[in-house]
Amino acid sequence: MTFTIYAPLSGTVEALSAVPDPVFSQEIIGPGFAIVPESEGAGATIDVADVGASTSDAGASADSLSIANAPISGTVHSLHPHAFAIKHRSGTGILVHLGIDTVNLKGEGFTVHASKGDAVKAGSPLITWDRSIARRAGLAVIVPVIALRPDVSMKLLVKPGTFVRAGVAIAECWEL
Repeated sequence: MTFTIYAPLSGTVEALSAVPDPVFSQEIIGPGFAIVPESEGAGATIDVADVGASTSDAGASADSLSIANAPISGTVHSLHPHAFAIKHRSGTGILVHLGIDTVNLKGEGFTVHASKGDAVKAGSPLITWDRSIARRAGLAVIVPVIALRPDVSMKLLVKPGTFVRAGVAIAECWEL
C-alpha cells in the first residue's frame, strides 16, 4: 500500500543524512527526511493566541513557534512533548521528532494538543513548539520524519533544500 507523507511543519526539507544524530542519519530506525523549521522572516508568522499557548509560552516570539501537525491520517500511537508517531492503516508508523536531544528539555517549550489513541487526519495540530528554548539549550532544531518499519521504502517528492509550507506532500511511502 502506498501513502503520502505531508510536511508536519513549515521549513526547509533536508536529506536524513543532514541530521546530527546517527540513529536518524544512518536510517537505523527507518527511512525518512528532515525539515529545518522556518526561521525569522522565512515565512508565515504564527500568532501565539492562535495556537492555544500556555502561560509558559507567553514570552515566546511568534518567530520561534512551530505547530507540528500529523503528517498522515491515522492513530496517535505514541505521544511525548518532543515527539510523536502516527500509525497509518497499513501498519506503518511515522515518527516526527522535534529537534535532537529535546527529550532533555523535559517538556519545556512544548504544548501538546492531542492524546495517545486519538484518530487524526493529516494536518491535525498535535504540538506547539517554542524552538527558542531548544536553541538556548544548544540543541539542534532539525525535525526528522521517519517511517518506523524496516520493510518500507520512501521517495521524496521535493528536492532537499526546498522550502515547504506545512501540509505540502513531501514523500511517498510503500511496503517493499
